[in-house]
Amino acid sequence: MSSPSGPNARPTMVLGTGAYSSKTLFSVALLRHLSDLGVDAVPYKAVTVLRDRDLGQSSIVNSGLPYHLRAARAAADPRHSPVVVRQCGLRRGDLYLHDEFLAEVAIPCKDCVDLRSLDPRVRDGIVGAAQAAVDHLARTHHHLVVEGAGSAVLLPPEADLANIVIARRIRPAIVLVSEFSGGGAAAALIGTYTCLPSDIQALVRGYVVANTTDSAALQRSIDMVTRVSGLPCLGTLPTNDGLGYDELYTDAAIEGWAARLKHHVDVEALQESSSTEVPSAG
Repeated sequence: MSSPSGPNARPTMVLGTGAYSSKTLFSVALLRHLSDLGVDAVPYKAVTVLRDRDLGQSSIVNSGLPYHLRAARAAADPRHSPVVVRQCGLRRGDLYLHDEFLAEVAIPCKDCVDLRSLDPRVRDGIVGAAQAAVDHLARTHHHLVVEGAGSAVLLPPEADLANIVIARRIRPAIVLVSEFSGGGAAAALIGTYTCLPSDIQALVRGYVVANTTDSAALQRSIDMVTRVSGLPCLGTLPTNDGLGYDELYTDAAIEGWAARLKHHVDVEALQESSSTEVPSAG
């Protein structure tokens, strides 16, 4: 796969069916795959929620996306993860914009931040900064791997900065990802796609089932999702049950995820119509 000749990025967006749906796993695998091909690819996540177990790795590189940067072999830039929320309670967190504390925000469920309770001026400033960050990255790199947050159908579309607002900004090729091992992947994929706004549905290229092994149950789920939604299955991301959580994103593990993606996912089908017109500054 060759890099585009122009400066505007080809964006790919990874939307999950909820928290722990393997969005990060797929994103880091794709970033390392692109890096191995010599593509100038960088990560972006508008809103990142950090829990205690994530803070250590993030502080090392001063970024909310330490594993993504490792996968992309990229230097840290605050624009990769402009909004970071450090969870400090079951349903609340402290929001930082480019490492500056702004406000306490609601976290209605895992990996989901609701900005609607903030002062409108503060909220508009956060949205504007996130959009400016993604615009800059898209103008200065050849490929952008954008990871959504939580469920893309939980918040009203106009309030969902991490998923819908950014998708409408950059018009990426979208892949839906769901984890098979927890059960319910077929229902989650069908439900998520069905509940997306129609303009976002039009951007979805297909879906990937992650953390799985070949089985009759897996094939039944794939057949069901494709039959009901009309979406193609772009492949699977097979599990590696030998890895503990702390080992998932070591350099060696990332190489393994990239190899799995290369052999089990049709990356070309995902990206073949990926393009964007980056809004001009102003």
